[in-house]
Amino acid sequence: IVLPKESGGWQTFWGTILLISAIIILGSVVYYFYLLNIEAISLILLIIPICLLAILIFTKKIIKEEEKTALEKPKTNFKVIVLTFCFLFLELISFALLYKAATGSAIRSPWQVLPKEFFLIYFFSTLFLIVITLYSRRSGRALFLNIIHYFLSSSVALIIYRLGYGFDPFIHQATEKVIFDFGYILPKPFYYVGHYVLVVILAKIAGASVAQIDKFLVPVLFSGAIPAAIYFVFKKISTKNIFNITLPIAALILPYNSFIVTTPQASANIFILLIIILSLVYIASKKAKNWLAVLAFFTAATLFIHPLAGIPALIFLCLVIFFPTSKEAFKNFNNAKIFLFLGFIVLSFFIIPLIFLLNSYLNNNIGAEVSFNYLDDYSKIFSAFEFLKPYFKNHFRLIYDLVYLFSNNIYLVLLSIAGIGLIVAAAKKQIRAFYIYPLTFIILIVNYLGLQALFNFSYLIDYERYNYPARILEISFYFLLPLILYAFFQLFKKMYSRTMIVKIAGLIFVSLVATGSLYISYPRTDDYHLDRGYNITQADINAVRYINDTERDDYIVLANQMTSVAAIKEFGFLKYFPAADGSGKKYFYYPIPTGDPLYQFYLDMVYKKPTRELAAGAGKLVGVNTIYLILDNYWWEFDKLVEEAKQEADAWQAIDQGKAYVFRYLNKSNANP
Repeated sequence: IVLPKESGGWQTFWGTILLISAIIILGSVVYYFYLLNIEAISLILLIIPICLLAILIFTKKIIKEEEKTALEKPKTNFKVIVLTFCFLFLELISFALLYKAATGSAIRSPWQVLPKEFFLIYFFSTLFLIVITLYSRRSGRALFLNIIHYFLSSSVALIIYRLGYGFDPFIHQATEKVIFDFGYILPKPFYYVGHYVLVVILAKIAGASVAQIDKFLVPVLFSGAIPAAIYFVFKKISTKNIFNITLPIAALILPYNSFIVTTPQASANIFILLIIILSLVYIASKKAKNWLAVLAFFTAATLFIHPLAGIPALIFLCLVIFFPTSKEAFKNFNNAKIFLFLGFIVLSFFIIPLIFLLNSYLNNNIGAEVSFNYLDDYSKIFSAFEFLKPYFKNHFRLIYDLVYLFSNNIYLVLLSIAGIGLIVAAAKKQIRAFYIYPLTFIILIVNYLGLQALFNFSYLIDYERYNYPARILEISFYFLLPLILYAFFQLFKKMYSRTMIVKIAGLIFVSLVATGSLYISYPRTDDYHLDRGYNITQADINAVRYINDTERDDYIVLANQMTSVAAIKEFGFLKYFPAADGSGKKYFYYPIPTGDPLYQFYLDMVYKKPTRELAAGAGKLVGVNTIYLILDNYWWEFDKLVEEAKQEADAWQAIDQGKAYVFRYLNKSNANP
């Protein structure tokens, strides 16, 4: 109905994404005004086809099967068939290596458990895929192979971390489980609802758990939607079809660490990428009015999923609608339109800091502070431009040096490639179609600078205070993607017309960079970079189960964030205690790092000394007399901490042959023995 001029396959594909968007939008509205029980979900799934039928009736559209013309069947290319089998064999080996290396133990990086041969196999499978896409006459088959390779690239964490990866996904899954079971959670969240609604409805339909749906959602959506969108758009706007199917591989050169695990931010980022990529179809041909409706639909879905991506998407949609990209449009731009347009541009430069300020005023739990005194701190201003600082570290290890030269200067690399794309577009007199992307990029960079220079996110723990500005910075570079893809498109054209040696060198270079991008898209621990976070382990789960099964009194637990998330995974949001000082604040019974004073007590216990006094201080915060401390064997000076804690604690228990220890402290002055 929405895209009647597209072929059946593409109608089905984009219709599916539009259906997902409709579920997000309608489900979010229903959730805000009612709840998400089985009756509401049934109503949502009934309303959508009724609305489609109404559109058919009132617009008098008739869906009929198009007459199929006999097309000449492409000749079989046996070299491509052989390469396809080789590619699929290498992909199968790669997945087998991932499943074999899957672990529930504590690791800092998936590369710690995967053999180095994995990267060699990935390099050759990427190389074969590029050759297949260049010489295959069946674009549908080549696109399917691209999707498989994207899923391999984005599912390393999904497979390696048997119990799950990251911190935020478990919080969101616990929230989704409450909504799944009861239809709502209080207070109803303003953020993330579109993501929660989609996961819950898919889980209800599939008869699966929300955790199963949630952890696969982003890798599957990223793998299916992004390569298809890139191919579809360049097929639409270019006649050089031989290179269109190769462009998705070029996109894998760019790090994709935001899409290796499911979070609402990742879901929203996928939608904003689709909006950016598909906007080329509308901008290139203003007659494609139906695509404007698609962009608007995706923008609404993005706003319901996460406003931090939704606001940039809305700014961009307004620019797409009103920004003049042709001579005729410029001529029709009278003074009133110019004034309104410039007013919108000026407002958009400051919209995100203004919304943060408003949200801080309305929400006491998000106390972002603004102060113009920060402008006097030149170091803070200059730190906002750190992403433009060239960086090189030489450890005399050629491959690693090159990978980290790329990683540490990624924003400079992206700006350079986008600049090349802009210059080429200007030379080919196609610049009007691309003005809108650098303009949106500049708008978001100004918003990023405003957040970074003027706001103090003091309610967050130190290492998370750059989180929000960093997300805006990342999203701003998404808007350079059309220029980057255009530059790659022109590069492939040039490379294809050169000698065989140049072609082979180019193919090897792209495959090497894509392999390096795979490496830097995941947590790493090497001589150049150290990710300090560990994953949730079976010892964490057994430790929280032990306390839950043996303790009958009210208690709190001091533990690291992954042990806390193990408790959330097992028991949900089980206990909250009001602050003993009567402030009205409530604290979760396990420490959550984001602005939680219990986490500071835990840090004092492990970095100073695990004393009874510190434990009692944590108990007094919420008025409980039983305090637990959990130590994991990967913690710094673990053996020393265990011995010190044994001397102070009232009781202790080793978990999983000493992989974790549980210590019980009792405030004997107020508690029953």
